[in-house]
Amino acid sequence: MPEHPESFPVNALVPIPGTPLENNDVIPYHTLIRTIATARIVLPQTIIRLAAGRNILAESEQAMCFMAGANAVFTGEQMLTTPSMMGRWGLEGMQSFEQPSVARKEAEHEQTKSADAARQI
Repeated sequence: MPEHPESFPVNALVPIPGTPLENNDVIPYHTLIRTIATARIVLPQTIIRLAAGRNILAESEQAMCFMAGANAVFTGEQMLTTPSMMGRWGLEGMQSFEQPSVARKEAEHEQTKSADAARQI
């Protein structure tokens, strides 16, 4: 891989009645911790996002996910670091849009949008 991905979402299965996986066991949070820690070692510049299934974890388990290397949380349709929880844990957000790789991709995206708009005129 020439470049690490911008983000790596970590999802925990939430079995939902009426779906094909309804009878599967919930992923143990220790598995999430190992996944996050491994991703942090292998992808040091990547934003590791705690995503689906986060709401079934206790706050202390979520804190362990951040201590293992997660640095963002998906809440609803947007990625957020949750300042109140993180403040209680003594952690700070990583300012993801200030990272050089993310800033470069954002600039490229804006240039593409500008070029597309100019072609439509």
